[in-house]
Amino acid sequence: MRVLGRAITLGEDLLIDVSGATGGGTLLMGGDLQGASAGGPNAQTVWVDAKATLRADATRQGDGGKLIVWADDTARVHGHLTARGGAEGGDGGFIETSGKRFLAVTRAADASAPQGKAGTWLL
Repeated sequence: MRVLGRAITLGEDLLIDVSGATGGGTLLMGGDLQGASAGGPNAQTVWVDAKATLRADATRQGDGGKLIVWADDTARVHGHLTARGGAEGGDGGFIETSGKRFLAVTRAADASAPQGKAGTWLL
């Protein structure tokens, strides 16, 4: 799933869930890995409310997915981000929270895996 726009705001109680039973999906918000294009222009600003949730989990067995929050200028990420491995097996996924000029993060992302290796969180 891609969320594109010049200024992206994810408000209170918003849930975007690309989880799956056999592996997490992909959520690209504002851009792709380290600012690569996600199929359109990158966001200049991204704001994720503290009560917003973004999930790319494996819900049963499999690896966590890929969750990117990118802004060419400023990213303020305060919500709950997960790319967890499955409860029955699988490794944690990959999460990136980046602002090219400025980044504010107030909650740790979760790329854990109860039955596998932890994933990666790139800031």
